Amino acid sequence: MTKYGQTSNLVAQNAFYQLNLEPTRNNSDPRDPTLFLVGGSPLIIVEDLTTPPPTPVATLTPSPVPTVTPAPTATPIPLPPPPPPVPWLVVFADTPAFSVTDDPMWTAAPGEWYRIVLQEADWALAIWENDPPEYSVWIHLDERVMRTELPAT
Repeated sequence: MTKYGQTSNLVAQNAFYQLNLEPTRNNSDPRDPTLFLVGGSPLIIVEDLTTPPPTPVATLTPSPVPTVTPAPTATPIPLPPPPPPVPWLVVFADTPAFSVTDDPMWTAAPGEWYRIVLQEADWALAIWENDPPEYSVWIHLDERVMRTELPAT
């Protein structure tokens, strides 16, 4: 049935109805002038349900030969870079240690280790072994001490 109410009989071909539709002339998508979203004049199919439906005709469609898809391989996740080494001082001879305000604090003894927090020229702001940061002292880098680096833990 057309939009004007005209009717005609349709015969199914291989269980399908073939319709000739009027082309569209209305482009309703301003983003793409080649895309026509609204069709031409509508047609309505009214089926007579008192007659049996047409019997579909079987058609043979060859299936494509499946191809073997290789199993995905795991992509190794790169390890993060190791942390940078930690700078330390080892004391070989009695060495004065100064506060951050340049007051003499104590004498660093041979065999003691100090973790370097900051180095400026030939001075190191360091913390004795596992002391808290508020106990940091300045130590002069000379022949009485040796700067070394140990791996971070």
